[in-house]
Amino acid sequence: MENYNHPMNNVAVAGGSNRRAFFLQATNFLQNYGLEKATISMSKLRVDNLLTTTATNKIQFSPIATDNTASTTANTNTLLSSSDVFLVWRMGFFIGKQVSGSYAKAVLNTYPNAAVFAGASEATNLQVIYSGTFQTLINTTQIVPAMSMEQFYYVDYAQLGSASTNNSSFNWETVLNEVQPNPVLFGNMHTEMTVTLPESVALTVGANNNFLTYLAEGIRISGVSQNIVGQILKDLYKIEG
Repeated sequence: MENYNHPMNNVAVAGGSNRRAFFLQATNFLQNYGLEKATISMSKLRVDNLLTTTATNKIQFSPIATDNTASTTANTNTLLSSSDVFLVWRMGFFIGKQVSGSYAKAVLNTYPNAAVFAGASEATNLQVIYSGTFQTLINTTQIVPAMSMEQFYYVDYAQLGSASTNNSSFNWETVLNEVQPNPVLFGNMHTEMTVTLPESVALTVGANNNFLTYLAEGIRISGVSQNIVGQILKDLYKIEG
């Protein structure tokens, strides 16, 4: 759902001041809703989604603590509480392989390195993720209808060798893509995120425990009342909150 009057449009500027520009624009957003005294901080969202050996064409998850069921066991998850509002600045998707059942010990890869995902058809099946689309639904309203997953595919020179140690050499600053219009997420609203694949494939092999990570950076506003949430929903997405 495109909204060119979205108050969080055009938050980024060229060069190294992007983070500051976003923060300043977010401050204006807060003032529009009388939230100048709210608790705000640069923050992240992270949702780790364990993939299965069963062929599928959808990966569904939620960044909302009360919604999230598929990834409740991931101690690396950073989710939204019911009184949180999150202004997304930039986001990315990563694939990994659990280490002894741990998400935290795993490397987040920016493409299916065949030396890491070495099982039969494992890397080629994971490649299908990057031909898919990403959607976000708040209640019954699509706020992100069909974002291309190709934009999250990165292969650096250090990844091109055959050694399994040639993992992603990108850092936080280079692998998260700025998103405009900037999605606004609400901790008390049912939110469903879906990566839709063009064909059904098995995304892990045996006990390899592959996973897909959604990672977003932005501003978390804590302690927002339901009345203000309702007004923001109505203004941005025409949703009666």
